[in-house]
Amino acid sequence: MEPTFRYDVFLSFRGEDTRNNFTSQLYGALRRHNFDIFHDTLLPRGQSIAPQLSAAIKDSRIFVVVFSTNYADSKWCLNELCEMMDLEKMNDQRVVLPVFLDVKKTDVGTQQGSYKKHFETLKEKFDEGKVQKWREALQKAGQLPGGLHLQGDAYGDEGTLVDLVVETVRKVIHGQDLNIADSLVGIGSRIEEVISLLNHVGSVDVAEDDIRVVAICGPEGIGKTTIAEASFKRLAIGFKAQYCCFLSNVKTIFGESNGKVTLQNKLISHLIQDHESRKHVNIYQQGIGRIQKMMKGQKVLLVLDDVDNDEQMKILGITRAIFGRGSRIIVTTRDASFLGRFKPDATYEPRLLDETESLEVFSMDAFQQKKPKEGYEEVSWEAVRWGAGRPGALKVAADRLRCFKSVHYWECALKGLMHEYSSS
Repeated sequence: MEPTFRYDVFLSFRGEDTRNNFTSQLYGALRRHNFDIFHDTLLPRGQSIAPQLSAAIKDSRIFVVVFSTNYADSKWCLNELCEMMDLEKMNDQRVVLPVFLDVKKTDVGTQQGSYKKHFETLKEKFDEGKVQKWREALQKAGQLPGGLHLQGDAYGDEGTLVDLVVETVRKVIHGQDLNIADSLVGIGSRIEEVISLLNHVGSVDVAEDDIRVVAICGPEGIGKTTIAEASFKRLAIGFKAQYCCFLSNVKTIFGESNGKVTLQNKLISHLIQDHESRKHVNIYQQGIGRIQKMMKGQKVLLVLDDVDNDEQMKILGITRAIFGRGSRIIVTTRDASFLGRFKPDATYEPRLLDETESLEVFSMDAFQQKKPKEGYEEVSWEAVRWGAGRPGALKVAADRLRCFKSVHYWECALKGLMHEYSSS
């Protein structure tokens, strides 16, 4: 089974060197691109790694290690690095990404420069075995391929280095997410159908620099958002991270108090550069022009999830004229007519799952396996029949039932769920 991770990124850094500058910028950029990040300065410090921190390391996909002048001055940082390098060695999809901020890769790997001075102090305080383990971890980190260097890769510009880290993380995560998406029951063929609509008109290939819009339509629970998200992850590798945006829950946000401005600022937060990060709009009339200016002429990958009227498109400044060549736009909606003048090039209505697919979807959510647990077959089939091929409904049923510990309680809970939905 493929490993799953709670965090996309674990940031390891020397707080006194980088907390208020580079690491702060990097954390903000990763957050704006919707990565789940473990970034900590609050846990209690000690000679060994706190249990909470060790658990976070084990539950992270990518370890971004920011090597700065005083990184080796911290036994806390060195202990983190040892644990990360041990996990990386297991080859279970984890990646260590070294970022050399104001130190040379060779100085880290061979403990020269400021690292030599720090290790002279460490030798006086700690036993030889521990110090040797720290040396070996630094040596391995210095030998890893794919490290990023402030001087060599970013020409001394920290903003450029932040962008390079984000791009690298994005490629690693999207590669993994692609595998996960394809392993979801019935989703692989549906992704291919959506991407085909984005890239073809009938049997004719669309030019790469054409702008294409596809609307994924259908009733609630049919899997529109899941398909859009998986398609987005498949396509994202061909676009700059700054111009990849998945804007979820459009209808819900739009309906909130001051929802127009909130919706605009969510989109702006994907598009802004670091130095603009606090310049959000307060009046929605200003937001339209700002969004259009930011996206004008850019190759954009944009998903607008759950649109139910064309006013939402207008508030976001969405017109074909603003997009650059090669842009791809996906909109999920119950009905394509809701999009008004923003006509899609194609519409796609996901097929319902068949019974076999439905049972597998339900079982994976309810039992974390492809078939029902022994004794639960009949009630599982009853849930599948109620779900009627809709992935969303099957997930609702699985989430409700798995809280209970006996078949009898499952049957009662399922009857309650069916009655609840028939009454609403």
